Amino acid sequence: MAKKKGGLSSLLIILPYFFGDQEFDRTNTDKLCGPYTYDWRNYIESLLRFACRKNFMRQSGQSIFAQAQSRRASRRYPITYYDVSADGLQPTSGPQANARIEAAAAALWAWGVRPGDRIALTGINSVDYLVLDQAIGLLGAVSVPIYYTSPAQETSQLLAQSGASWFFIGDKRVMEQSHKLSTKARLVSFANAQSLGRPGVMSWEDFLKKETKPISVPLTDSLSNPEDLATIRYTSGTTGTPKGVMFNFGQLHWMGEALSDLLPWKERNRSVRYLSFLPLSHVVEGILASYAPYCLLAKVEVYYLNDFRDLAQELPTVRPTVFFSVPRFYEKLWEQVASSRLGQMWLAAKEGIYKRILAAVLRRAVLRRAGLDRCRQLIVGSAPMSEALLLRFRALGIEIHNAYGQTEAPLITINRLGDNIIPTVGTPLPDTEVTLADDGELIVKGPQVALGYYGRPADTMASGELHTGDLGTIHADGHISLYGRKKEMIVTAYGKNISIPKIEERLKNIPGVAEAVLIGENRPFCTALLWLEKESADLDGQIEQMNANLSHPEQIRKYRIISRPLSIQAGELTPNLKIKRNSVQDHFAAEIEEMYR
Repeated sequence: MAKKKGGLSSLLIILPYFFGDQEFDRTNTDKLCGPYTYDWRNYIESLLRFACRKNFMRQSGQSIFAQAQSRRASRRYPITYYDVSADGLQPTSGPQANARIEAAAAALWAWGVRPGDRIALTGINSVDYLVLDQAIGLLGAVSVPIYYTSPAQETSQLLAQSGASWFFIGDKRVMEQSHKLSTKARLVSFANAQSLGRPGVMSWEDFLKKETKPISVPLTDSLSNPEDLATIRYTSGTTGTPKGVMFNFGQLHWMGEALSDLLPWKERNRSVRYLSFLPLSHVVEGILASYAPYCLLAKVEVYYLNDFRDLAQELPTVRPTVFFSVPRFYEKLWEQVASSRLGQMWLAAKEGIYKRILAAVLRRAVLRRAGLDRCRQLIVGSAPMSEALLLRFRALGIEIHNAYGQTEAPLITINRLGDNIIPTVGTPLPDTEVTLADDGELIVKGPQVALGYYGRPADTMASGELHTGDLGTIHADGHISLYGRKKEMIVTAYGKNISIPKIEERLKNIPGVAEAVLIGENRPFCTALLWLEKESADLDGQIEQMNANLSHPEQIRKYRIISRPLSIQAGELTPNLKIKRNSVQDHFAAEIEEMYR
């Protein structure tokens, strides 16, 4: 047996390239560029930065799914998974996960699943979900994740649109609605979504019992080409019917590498602990976070939170080293800071050494209590986070890094460690070009831009360019600021254009206001629907103060407080908690009309 070479022997191989007396033929370069003085110091920094970004040591030439199989088998850099629930932590080692994935892939193959087949799945974040998703990818089939909060009618539509031949259900709530599904896809229960004898639903045990035959191509090889379709990710349907966004296998690999490359060199070579709690059907969690661990040469621990509602309780148990969340989490965290006795003391203190001491004590207490004290970078995305809140955390000494992406391009820009410019959304990823159209719309070109919409025209993604619909500014240093969407404008009865995000963000900055919806399209003045977390002692005064900094057409003349919470079930929120504006206006039409009488 050949002796395995260590890292030192690998370094010794390349050592002569640094110290050898190399000779170079400069004939052609001198003709093109003219004579120049050769000095390695002039280019070594750029060369090393390029090598670190590409990280040649980890390039396997395989699909991200085959590479994941290899990484899970590693003893030097192990990957361990955990199911996190009220029952505690349930570990699964890399080799154990591989065995389960190979069994699931063999069963899929035996049932006739082949490269290019569309396989739909839904379920809570869990190792079971990971196993199924990885098995689908290994076979070169196309995964179609569906939000587990989607109503049965919408799920049926997505199954039909995607042409899915199988639908794997890993959530009890979806299973309870399975009799309402209208689909030709075969239904299979997995994870904790027991079929309980439901007609037309196959149990996971029966699915695995299918007589298996050897797969013609080893799973460590690729059953797909980088250009083959890998997944269809549906948009949340904020502005209408969800659309299936297509990505190929090469894009999944690139995005996994790109996310791991965002970590500084030291951080990406340390142990990484990541808590997966956003729905795995979401592009951030299901693409960026799901594949990045296999592009790291470090020990990795991935924790799957089985119940999203347990996030605050389980974060201190996991204590992740990288954390990504939506703005609502940070808003709740700040409310805890501001309502605590120590927080009130710090907020009331005058600038000076006493306030700085209070900030240091409060910062440590906040991070420790939240389970973020080991986190090397806090990231926020999926929706805009207010500048005021970012600055409040910064005043406390906590940096939160804005990121920007869309379903059609999961990550476009991000603020890096040491280069966090508030309120921008950061600078573009490598190999990514962002330009401005004449009307200020951001146009993105890069490997992360989707192929298009499945079965639908995609005018906004012509020629590999994504017309984002977002309006922004590109600063001289490369950072990008957003200031609304082209369609997120209302035009009053007097023809005045009003930016919806601008006004709603200011309303939500008022203490006690949890959510706000601006009204004013074809109306003589602007009004608002408000949802409160706690009663505001002087809401009228706060709105009057806000109006003082707005132009006359932008000012809120009237408002109504809505006591009933917005809900996904009522069709007022998307599965990732974005407001469906048209539905909200329809449901509260009486309150709106009352304001304009």
